[in-house]
Amino acid sequence: MKSFLEKILKADQEKYKDKNKETSSESSQEEIEVVEPKEDIRTEPFDINKAKNKLESLGQKISKLIQQKVELEGYKLQYFRVTQNTISPFLLNTKGTREAIYKDGLIYIGNEKLYFESDADEALAQSVLKDGDDMLFYTSYPYFIVAKKDIYNEYQENQKELQKVRQNKHSISSQYEEIRRDIEKYEFWEQYDMPFKFVVDIKPVLSGLSENSWGNGCNRATVYHVRPREDISQGKLKRKNGDYLCSQQSGRAYYSTCDVNISELQDIVTCKQCLKRIGKYKKVSYAKS
Repeated sequence: MKSFLEKILKADQEKYKDKNKETSSESSQEEIEVVEPKEDIRTEPFDINKAKNKLESLGQKISKLIQQKVELEGYKLQYFRVTQNTISPFLLNTKGTREAIYKDGLIYIGNEKLYFESDADEALAQSVLKDGDDMLFYTSYPYFIVAKKDIYNEYQENQKELQKVRQNKHSISSQYEEIRRDIEKYEFWEQYDMPFKFVVDIKPVLSGLSENSWGNGCNRATVYHVRPREDISQGKLKRKNGDYLCSQQSGRAYYSTCDVNISELQDIVTCKQCLKRIGKYKKVSYAKS
């Protein structure tokens, strides 16, 4: 099982190599070459105050968009169900809309005459429509529908605006979540004074590389670990570059399939053993009394 996982991870690492570089023969099938994580691409230090102000601003925009969305969703199209004694193939095959007119309590589309399907539809039409009103006919399986032309067009414009609001809300919400996560990461690592370079990574599992998975080596039980980016020796704790802080994995120092950067904003560690080991690096101001 382990051998199969190693082969999958090895194949994934090959795509990061220079295509023009000649590959050397493997010295050992047991060892997997370490794929160096990319260095931090940030040009400026993370500004926590700026991030919090941005988060507040985005939150206000989201609140306004939610209000707009509720108002636009509250706009309902007033329509009427109509029918014929004998259904016309001409109307049955309607794509889009057809021009119609309301006259003498009936709906006319050219020579086609349509009746209101129910007494409720007829009563409502008599109360809000007048002879000569321009209507639009369309099908909404299994019904024939008519609506006032101006109201129908207004409703369509409303739906376009609603779509824009939904898209804007989705986009801004994504920005909001990204900044919120960055703030959480910053506040987590602000508690620690780490004496060595490191990255936060996962331990890829076979189930996370299967056809029905996300394909990133994760499953429901996946946690985030600390991985030193240099050899460390602190009392009984000895780790090589690429080992997991919670356990040594000699000869298996691969990095996950996702890009890992040495960054100010590493992911939050969730491995209990790693958290226990970095506990001694917690700043005095954050240490438990």
